[in-house]
Amino acid sequence: MISYEVVDGGVRVTSETGTWFAKRLVLTVGAWAPSIYGRDLGASFPLKVVRRCLFWFKPKEGAGNRFDDIPVYIYDMGSRGNFYGFPSQHGPPGGVKVAFHYDDPAVSTECTPDSINRTIAPAEVEAIREVLKSRMPLLAGTFFFFEIMIYRQLFHMTVILSIFEYAGLTRLHFFLSLIFLEYTSLYLSLSLFVGELIGATTCMYTKTHDEHFLIDFHPHSDRVILASPCSGHGYKFCSVIGEVLADLSTAGETKHDISLFKLGASRLLAH
Repeated sequence: MISYEVVDGGVRVTSETGTWFAKRLVLTVGAWAPSIYGRDLGASFPLKVVRRCLFWFKPKEGAGNRFDDIPVYIYDMGSRGNFYGFPSQHGPPGGVKVAFHYDDPAVSTECTPDSINRTIAPAEVEAIREVLKSRMPLLAGTFFFFEIMIYRQLFHMTVILSIFEYAGLTRLHFFLSLIFLEYTSLYLSLSLFVGELIGATTCMYTKTHDEHFLIDFHPHSDRVILASPCSGHGYKFCSVIGEVLADLSTAGETKHDISLFKLGASRLLAH
C-alpha cells in the first residue's frame, strides 16, 4: 500500500499495482503502524516497535519425544521477565521454539522495519541458553559455553603435560598438540553438552504503552478500522480478532466486548 484516502462513500487505496475503492478499510499493518497512522493518534497514544529474537533448538540426545507434547507456555521468571515456547516443530526449521517476550537490552532493541538489525549476536543466543539451562537442560544443554571451554582446557593441559613429561617432547610439540586437541574436540564437546541451535531469526513487536491491543475506528474517520498493534501476543487471538474486524467492517459494531482495546480517554497518557 502506498497511500489511502477517505473519500465520499468510502476509502480509496493506492498500491504499486493499482487503485481500489471500498466502503471501509481495515489497516493491519503491524510494524508500519507508527509511520502510517501513529501521528494521527497523537503523543498521548504512542506506538513503539521493538526487535525480538526467536530460537529453535534441537533437544539433546536422550530427550526422546518429551518436547512433542508439551503445551504452549509462558514461563514467568519474576523480576527477570518471562520467556515462551512451543512443542517440537516437525516442519522447517524444526526443533523447539523458544524466545523472550519481555523488554531486555540483551535481546531486544527499539527499531523500525527499515532499521531493524536482522543479525543474531552470539550474546543473544547465550542469553536464552542461560535461561533454559536451569529450566530445560535437555534443550539448552547442561553446560554453558564458557564452562565447556574451561573444562576442555584443563583436561587437555593435564593430558598433554603428562605425555610431555613422560616422552620428553619439545615445547613446540606441546603447543602443536594442544592446538590440535582444541579444534578436533570442540565439535564433540558442544554435541555432548549443548543443545544444537538449528534456527534463529528476528521479528518485530508493535507495542502500545499499556501492551493491550488497539482495535477501533480511526480517530478521524469511521471508514478506517485500526487493528494493530497487538504488542506481541495477537497471533493466538487471530480467529476472534478476525471476527471482530468482519463485524466492524460490515456492520460498524460487534457483539464482542472490545472496550479494553478502544482509543478511550482512560488509555491516553497524561502530558
